[in-house]
Parts: sequence; structure tokens; C-alpha cells
Amino acid sequence: MSEILRFILDELFNHSNSGLLQKDLLFISIFTHAGKQASDSLFPFEKIKSELSPRDQNYIKKLPKYVIYDWVQVPENHLDPQGRKIKVFYEYRLPENLDKTLRPICFFYGGPGLDPRSSTPALIPIIKDHGVIIIHQRGTGLSSPLPQIRSGTDVLRLKNYLSRAIVEDAEIIRKKIFSTKKWIVTGQSFGSLIIQRYITMYPESLYSAHAHGFAATSMPTPFAESRILKHKDVLKAYLKKFPKDKKRLELIAQKCQEISFSPKGEPDITIQGRHTFSFIGMVFLSSPTYWKDLSNILTMICPENSVDVHKLRLVINNFYFNKSFIYLGKEQDALNVVFNRHEAYVTNPKQSLSLYYQATLNKLKKSGINTDSWPLGEEALMHFCIDSPIHNLADNTDLGPADPLLPKDIADSLHKNKQLKLFLYAGKIDSIAPPEIFSELKQQCGDQMIFTILPGGHDSFLSTQFWKDVFIDTETKQ
Repeated sequence: MSEILRFILDELFNHSNSGLLQKDLLFISIFTHAGKQASDSLFPFEKIKSELSPRDQNYIKKLPKYVIYDWVQVPENHLDPQGRKIKVFYEYRLPENLDKTLRPICFFYGGPGLDPRSSTPALIPIIKDHGVIIIHQRGTGLSSPLPQIRSGTDVLRLKNYLSRAIVEDAEIIRKKIFSTKKWIVTGQSFGSLIIQRYITMYPESLYSAHAHGFAATSMPTPFAESRILKHKDVLKAYLKKFPKDKKRLELIAQKCQEISFSPKGEPDITIQGRHTFSFIGMVFLSSPTYWKDLSNILTMICPENSVDVHKLRLVINNFYFNKSFIYLGKEQDALNVVFNRHEAYVTNPKQSLSLYYQATLNKLKKSGINTDSWPLGEEALMHFCIDSPIHNLADNTDLGPADPLLPKDIADSLHKNKQLKLFLYAGKIDSIAPPEIFSELKQQCGDQMIFTILPGGHDSFLSTQFWKDVFIDTETKQ
């Protein structure tokens, strides 16, 4: 996420009105050689490039020459192998001087629904000397896009774009490239959830698992409540460092109560309310590396005890209505609603996520914790301040039985596969995945899970400490 944040910040501080939607988002343009497609490909680039956007074609052409890439065809629903098919793209970054006997790494980025081309560039310098596979998770990047949402039936299809299906895709790719060889799986945030799901499904395919920024919890989950409480602590620490921003945040919240925001040309998608700005806080507060940037944004919007509405709209448009980042009110937003209701938070089948989260806030209010009094709220974590047909449809569709990821299932699989270890990491000041929620999984897994709290926040998976254990495992000859 750090690379696209830097790009957004450059746009904002240049006071540009063009936003990111008109840009061809960097896409590692420093590379000048096209990668090599797998020799046994079912989808030769020259034959299918007409199906790709100019942006996607450009990405292929800019891949380093040592990258092997391809698409695999998979069922949209793995339980219906004869049904609708989609394509999943992968890129195998294989430096020419790499010892091919070393164990391969597969990296799962965060999301769900984020474009890997905006979420992985900061990782490339760290992994450049190692053989790493990055799978463009179904619905993202150069893989087949998310299905268009027109009805509740389309919403139900999004259940096929969550962690269980992504693991099945990964197994198909692992077997295609390595046959029976085990690999090391690494991941961050939603990628950490994918890894924990992988352990429950195909532990025999894994040599080791290194996950950062998410831990499974039992249902009903304390996850939402823990995030709110951690957000309060982190916000307090931020305002201690930047005390003048408290007044700025209060003025911005007041302005967001007075006016609404919509993407250009789409008035049926609106955001309004004092917590409209809170997603900005989630993104920045969870990564202390960007606290200074957040303060600069607040100063830009509110320099002299008044809000510059034009600049406020510029910030909202770049963060909320950005096709490569957080495109709320569209299919990516619907996917996140389904993910949280079906897999992470898990509501009752007919209970909307908005009502579930409001109930959590009301529970905390009764105990004396009133988020309405905070200068930067927490509500946008659940996106329940978004009003759009797709969001509301996803929030109210009966999803049927949920598919939660439970600590007991992960622990049972680890105990049955004694050779497999889970390395789990949390950022000390991470308000998206607070370290406090990791205790249950740690207790269940015992000594087969090695838990480490890293300095920093949700982006601390980029630290050398996280990757040290990964690279030690790759250096173990097979």
C-alpha cells in the first residue's frame, strides 16, 4: 500500500485536479524488458492481448526479462468445475542468478479487491534476489475482473472471490509450476487470512507459513471491538505528536456533516456524515510512517481554522473513489461487504453489516466509549457511511451460511502436520489488526506458532525482521 499512498500524496500536494483515475499508476516503469510467458501457456499473450486493456498490456511489456508470467483457467466456483470459468494471472519473479534448488516463495497481498500493481511495488526491492510468485488474486490485477453487480444473485457470486477460492487457485498454480514441491507462503493483512485458510486446506503443500497483519478469532468475533479500542489509543498517540490537528479534524468532521461527496458523474453514490473522513484515519493511523503525511494533508485542507472544500473533495475523491485503491460504491466495495459478513466478522445471514457494526458501537457507548465524541471516527472501517445501490444490495442480500476462519481449525491442522510452522506477526501500533486479537490463535496453536510483535503498524511486514525468517527457510536446500 505504501507505493500508491506516496503517489496519492504527490497528487494532493501538487494540488492536482486530475486525480489517480486518469493515471497509468507507475507500474514499475523503470523496467525496460518484457517478461517471458510460460512455454506451455493456454493463453498466449499475442492471442489474448485484444482482451486486455492498454494498461494491462503495458504492464506485461514492462515486466523485467527474468519474470515468467501466465494465466491459468479455473472455475469461478471450485465446487462447480464444469461451470463458469475465469482466468488467474501470476508472475514468477525468478532472478537469473538464483539457485533454483532453493524453496520458492508465494506472496499474498492485502485486500480483498486491491490491485497488486498498487500494493506490491514497495515489496519488489526486498524480494528482488529471491524467487517469488505473486498471484493476482481473482478479481484483481490482470486476472478476470470481479463480476458486475446487478442483483442479489450477482452478490452471491462474490463469495467465490474470497480466501477459500484463492487458495484453490494457488494450488493449481503451485502444481503447474512445481508439481509436488512444497512452497513457502507469505502474506499481509487479507493475505495473512489467506495463509491461515491455506493451512486448514492444504497443509501438505506448505513448507512454512509467514503471515502479518491478521489473526483468526472465534465467533462472535471481538475483532470489531478491538479495532475501535486500538483506534482510540493510536489516535491519542497521534494527537499527542500533532496536537494542532485535533481542531482541524473537528472542523473537517463538521463540514462532512454539512455536505455530501460523490464520484464524478455518479450521483447515486454518496458519502455524508461526520465520519466521512475516518477512512483516511484508518489508512494513515495504522502506519506511523505516514503520520507526518496525514498532518500535512490536514494542514492543506484546513490551514487557518476553516475548511477548503475543494481540497477536501480532492482528498475524498483520491481515497474513496479510486479504482486502484479503495473504490467505494462499486464492485470492490461490495466484495469487502461480503468478505466481512461472510468470512471475517460474520453476521447472521439476514443481518446487514451496518447494523452489526452499529450494535458494536452502541455496546461500547453503554460502557462509556462514545466514538461520536472523537475528532476522527472509526465507522468507515465497515464502510457503513456509504450510500450506493451496490453497497446496499451487498449489505442486505441473504448470503446463506457463513464460512468463518476459526483458530481451532488452524490449530488442528498444525497439530496434525507437526513439521509445519506458522510465523505470525503483528505491528505494535496497528489499528487495523491490533496485536491484542492475536492471543487466541497463539494460545490454540501452541509452539507450532511463533508470534512476533514488530515495531510500527500495518506496513511493518516490509521490515527486515519479517523477511529474515522467510529467507532463512528458502536457503534450506531441498
